Amino acid sequence: MNPDLFHGCTHPDGFFEGWYFRLSFAGRSICLIPGVSVGWDPHAFVMVADSHSRTSRLLRYELSDFSCGMRTLNIRVEESSFSLCAARLNLCQDNFSLTGLLYFDRVRTYPGGCSMGLAAHLPRLECYTQICALDGRVNGQINLGGERIDITDGRLYVEKNWGRSFPKRYTWMQGHLGSGAGFSCSVGRVPVGPGTFEGMIACVYDGERFYEFHTLKGGRHRLELWQDEARLEAISGHYALRLRVWGGHPLTLSAPDGGDMATAVRERLDARAKLVLYDLRSGACLLRQSTEGVGLEVRL
Repeated sequence: MNPDLFHGCTHPDGFFEGWYFRLSFAGRSICLIPGVSVGWDPHAFVMVADSHSRTSRLLRYELSDFSCGMRTLNIRVEESSFSLCAARLNLCQDNFSLTGLLYFDRVRTYPGGCSMGLAAHLPRLECYTQICALDGRVNGQINLGGERIDITDGRLYVEKNWGRSFPKRYTWMQGHLGSGAGFSCSVGRVPVGPGTFEGMIACVYDGERFYEFHTLKGGRHRLELWQDEARLEAISGHYALRLRVWGGHPLTLSAPDGGDMATAVRERLDARAKLVLYDLRSGACLLRQSTEGVGLEVRL
């Protein structure tokens, strides 16, 4: 099965599934998160977060308002749709409105299809993840609460999460770099049977080549955490990664617990990052960049 697509309820005692579309442009990030929550209070939703206004909003819909394509990623929630080609937005509830049309092109999907690798086949994990698009270009126009926003040559990132609950402890970092480069990293406690292990899924792309750091593919890591900062050192094969992400203003986003959107996480959309990628064989520095407008979640 294409991991980008809707999996449906895999946990009879509660289930969620959501797609995270992150649009970065002109020093600003807007996140659009369509999905479903199937617990005590089943419903569809679209979450919107904006780094400029430092606000987030959860819009609720009937579960019957949600649908997803069977062969390609094409999510519909009432009158809005989301795919890897475009987002058509007609989100209007109470005193909130977001309308417009955005086009996506030059989309770079995850090499090999499944970003979790073998971990995607572990049964009944509390949370699964999939990087649908590492990068892409965003063009179009939207109107957010009366503000007209023209987006030209913005950057796109798309991730999907599904399962029962977010991990009790995890760190997530994602950012775009210059020259078409970027990174994504998730580290969390993964419950398996009576125990847990700390798993890492990280990738760096330099615009042409892709470098993967994955616990179940022999990757090793060390992670230091604070509420507003994360420092990762990782090694996989002949490559080493050093990544520091810090700062930014935290926004409160609704998050799943037992399938219900009953808890919250703090996400920063305007953090800063420094990344260095080395070749351990030659000692050469393959990539060294700093950037702003980075996504950061730390759940201690």
